[in-house]
Amino acid sequence: LLSSVFASPDSKAAKRAKAKFPKANAAKSGYGMCMSTSSMSMSVGPEPPVTPAPTTAPTEFIQFIDEGQSCCGECWCIPDESTDGLCPDRTTAFPQLYPLDMVYNFGNKTLVDPDTFNVVTSNNLYELECNPFEGVSANTNPPWAAYQGCNLTPPQLFNDTSATGYDDAVCAFLYPDYEETGNCDTYTYKTYPSKQEAEDDGAVITHTKQCGVCSNAQDLAVFLAYPDLTAAGIACSLQPTLNGKINCYQRVGFTYACAQIWARDTQHDSQPGVCLGCNPGAPPYGPPPTCALGSCVACDNEKSGPTFNAYSGRTRRRSGIWSALARTCSSIERITQKTCPNQIIPDDPICEAQQNCAANIDPVPNPFVCN
Repeated sequence: LLSSVFASPDSKAAKRAKAKFPKANAAKSGYGMCMSTSSMSMSVGPEPPVTPAPTTAPTEFIQFIDEGQSCCGECWCIPDESTDGLCPDRTTAFPQLYPLDMVYNFGNKTLVDPDTFNVVTSNNLYELECNPFEGVSANTNPPWAAYQGCNLTPPQLFNDTSATGYDDAVCAFLYPDYEETGNCDTYTYKTYPSKQEAEDDGAVITHTKQCGVCSNAQDLAVFLAYPDLTAAGIACSLQPTLNGKINCYQRVGFTYACAQIWARDTQHDSQPGVCLGCNPGAPPYGPPPTCALGSCVACDNEKSGPTFNAYSGRTRRRSGIWSALARTCSSIERITQKTCPNQIIPDDPICEAQQNCAANIDPVPNPFVCN
């Protein structure tokens, strides 16, 4: 469908993408370098009925408003020992800003089964048929006794985050038509024991650690379109039932299985003794130089984060994706997302304007070139 790696905004492929993601353009300002989670607003309306297993990509993104800064002072991350306390320059090896063309491209890829090459209509290779947080209390640390009793379908490569090899694994995209036709519209993904094995197989690494329910290209498109999902989390948490929460996250654009883990995380946070007593109106993090996480973000990070990360597979930091929440520099992986193996990413540092954390820059056709 595409004659090149990047689809033109006026191409048929891009128009089809816009039909699936009609409000994606509303997220354009979200590509600005810094933003404030306290200024975002959202309306999701009354709770709709849950769709058990959608067969097409969701057709609605929830809009948000952003302005101001989200960085730690003037740094795009929180300096730590890995950077000797200094703010590192942002280069192409660090979190990137991606244009809408790439969001459309990822959101419209066709997923196939890695063994049969049959089209997977759910846009997800994994199903979540149990509650990962069952048995995970406020004092359970680590929470992996529950992990043994709740596995994805099919099972992930590792069922214990402390297992030998877990930290070396990566999740990568494979394009079965690429070698013969150069086409990357069809893809699949799998867990590799190491980065080297993925590269040797011609796969494009999309995040570190093993694949999970949010590792697919459609969910990647949501992460790229929305640098901050805090507002979505607040709105979806207000839905009174689990099904309502799941449907809410599907309306954001997530696949059903990924929406489940987000909804389960939200539900777990609201349990007595977990994060119920935190202050949701508090800033997401404090002042520099430490930029300590706010009470609710810190609680979710500690009490629900490990379980969420294990099942979701993909997170912003594991994917090298820009986030509206400041994080330690060493925790952000140096990964650049590619829509096709032959996409060339320059090695030169991103221009000075994009290194400036206070700059609010709209996406440009090539995200690595400034106006």
